[in-house]
Amino acid sequence: MAYYRMYFENAAGRILRVHEAVLDDDAAAIAEANRLDHAHVVSVWQQDRKVADVRPTGVTPDDAN
Repeated sequence: MAYYRMYFENAAGRILRVHEAVLDDDAAAIAEANRLDHAHVVSVWQQDRKVADVRPTGVTPDDAN
């Protein structure tokens, strides 16, 4: 089990809120970020290690700019 933080960002990249969770692994953290309601990027971190940027379904990196 590991402690993860998920930072919800707006279109400008500013953090709107933070979700904290203790999960089995990186895959579970990414699945949790996908499950949570978000309109823009959710940045998933475990301590000082960035795990992934999770975008809403159907949004490509070019669309997010």
